[in-house]
Amino acid sequence: MDVGLVQAIRFLPSRPERLADTYRNFVDEAVLAEDLGLDFVWTTEHHFADDAWMPAQLPVLAFIAARTSRLQLGTCLFLLPFHNPLRVAEDVATIDLLSNGRFTGFAAGSGSDAGEFESYDLDPTQRWGRLFEGLRIIRRCFSEDEFDHDGKYFHFPHVKMTTKPVQQPFPLWVGGFGAKLLERAGREGYHLQGGRDGIQTYLDGLRESGYDERDFNYQVFYPGHVARTRDKAWDEAQEGIYWYRDFYTNGRSITGTKRFVPASPADLRNEAKPPELVGSPDDILRRLEPQLKDSRVTHFGLLHRMAGMSTDVSRNSLELYAREVLPVLKTWGRSPRSGMGSPRGVAAR
Repeated sequence: MDVGLVQAIRFLPSRPERLADTYRNFVDEAVLAEDLGLDFVWTTEHHFADDAWMPAQLPVLAFIAARTSRLQLGTCLFLLPFHNPLRVAEDVATIDLLSNGRFTGFAAGSGSDAGEFESYDLDPTQRWGRLFEGLRIIRRCFSEDEFDHDGKYFHFPHVKMTTKPVQQPFPLWVGGFGAKLLERAGREGYHLQGGRDGIQTYLDGLRESGYDERDFNYQVFYPGHVARTRDKAWDEAQEGIYWYRDFYTNGRSITGTKRFVPASPADLRNEAKPPELVGSPDDILRRLEPQLKDSRVTHFGLLHRMAGMSTDVSRNSLELYAREVLPVLKTWGRSPRSGMGSPRGVAAR
């Protein structure tokens, strides 16, 4: 199993920072992740947020690619309905070329924040249609030299794709939750990010279209923080984790999904089983073992640096994660597959 970081580049609104410093600190940590032996860094995306959550992943990933030599790159998630799929295909291919084939985790999602759709003047009920039509266009950009597309949301009378990625076929992922989304992700033959309890629905979708599930990757991630003791971990991370939950709870979610937010940051540690991974290395491994050991998971990511966390605290935690958690996680799950699987009897192009 590949093990890495997920980064949500942002600051704490109660303690705003110079945005250039925020970006530099996160990118420096991605470079450190490579030095410490982690396999990948996947970034995240939101728009128009009070904490300045990074809205433009591809320029940042290109910058990380330029400063690293081995680290795999990915998105968790790329909110495709807000982007032109032809433009995305060209940019993704360019990053893959510049990194010599290290863009292994382009995972696209539908978006869930009503405010983002309002600002982009898009109907949120179209999000799944735009996601999957956009992915089909990107897939054609990477597998065909010339094509026309006349769809429900996009019309491109003639595309001559002259910029192709190094990886052939290029790995495309879908991320998210919910039975309909997961079944369609499997049926249309994409790797999966997320899912968790709904993984069987995704596998059923793969089988329905004649795919072999062993040809597809599965990534899970958790927000979390590692320290020498559980109390120390919560002392260092509770303010940022509280904001992480509050961000989604007080946002205008299209799905109505909310995360429970206790009365104060200090109350987080009293929960019997918080959705975040916070504690000592042994705490983290004990929590993950039932889900990851002997599983079909190919990629595990820790959304590591909480908003507002100091560089010293974050780097000390990252070094502990790499030294005491990474070696065990690497023996769990299964090895990733390159490229994309094809239905039985259909050769990958």
